Amino acid sequence: EALWASEPQQETLFVTADFSAIDDRFDPVSRPATVLDQGGGLFEISYSLSPLSSIEIGSQLPIFVTAIDDPAEGCGSTSVEALRVDLDTREGPAPTLTAAVRVTSNPTITLSGIAPEASMVEISRSEAILDTVPVDPVDDSFQAVIELTAGENIFVAVGLDDAGNVSPASAPLEIVFTRRTVFGVPGRFSPGDAFSVALLEAPDRVTIRIFNLEGIELQRIEGGTGNIQHISWDGIDQNGSMASSGPCLAVVEVEDSGGGVRERVRKAFVFTRQGTQP
Repeated sequence: EALWASEPQQETLFVTADFSAIDDRFDPVSRPATVLDQGGGLFEISYSLSPLSSIEIGSQLPIFVTAIDDPAEGCGSTSVEALRVDLDTREGPAPTLTAAVRVTSNPTITLSGIAPEASMVEISRSEAILDTVPVDPVDDSFQAVIELTAGENIFVAVGLDDAGNVSPASAPLEIVFTRRTVFGVPGRFSPGDAFSVALLEAPDRVTIRIFNLEGIELQRIEGGTGNIQHISWDGIDQNGSMASSGPCLAVVEVEDSGGGVRERVRKAFVFTRQGTQP
C-alpha cells in the first residue's frame, strides 16, 4: 500500500497509480485510490508486486507514485513522493474445506469452506491446481464444483490475499468417486497398517474378518458407521499372539440397521511380521 497527498480536489476525482518505478513488470490495470481525507488530499492505493520485484521493507525509499486524474476532469497527471509505503507480508489462516458427501457416484463434487483474510482460494489435488475461486467478502465463504477422478481424491485449499500472500494449506479432504463399495488392503500388510472401506450408503456397522489359508479366523475387527473408514490391525490374533507371516484373506462385512449383512467384499493380502520371527 502507498499513501500520498495531492492538492484537494472535488469528490468526483478518480485516481490511479503507476508503480512501474518499483516494479518493471507493473500491470497498468486501473486501480482506483481510496480517499482518506478529501480536504487534505490524502489517498491510499493497493498494488501487488510481481514475484520478481526486489523491493524489501525499509529499502528503495523514497518511492514516487504517479497519480493520474480522471481525464474527464482535465487535470492530467502528477508524480508525488509516497508519504508511507507498507508491504503486507502477513499470510492469513488456513482455509477450511468441506463437502456434503465423502463417497459419491456423481462425477462432480461441490467443495466449500471458509477462508478468512483471503480474496481468492486455490484448490489442488495431488499438487495439481484445479481451480481458483473468489471468496465472499461478507462471510469469507467460497465454493467450487470440481470434476472427480475414479477412486480416491485428496483435496487441499490455500487462501490468497490481495497482496499475494499465500496461507497455509487446509487439512486434506478425502473424497471417493465410485459406483460400488471400495475395500482397500495393502498388498503387503504389516502390524499397524490399515484396511480402508468406502461406502456409498452409510452402514450400521462394518466388521473386518481376517483368515489364514487354512480358513482359520485370526481376528475380527469392528469398525464404525462412517462412509469412509480406515481400520488398523496390530497383527495380534484372537489368542493374543502375533499372527504368522504369510498369505491371508480379509473379508469386510457391511451390516444394515437390522443387524443383517447386506454386503461382503473379499481381498487377499500377505501379512508380514516386521522385526519378528515367523
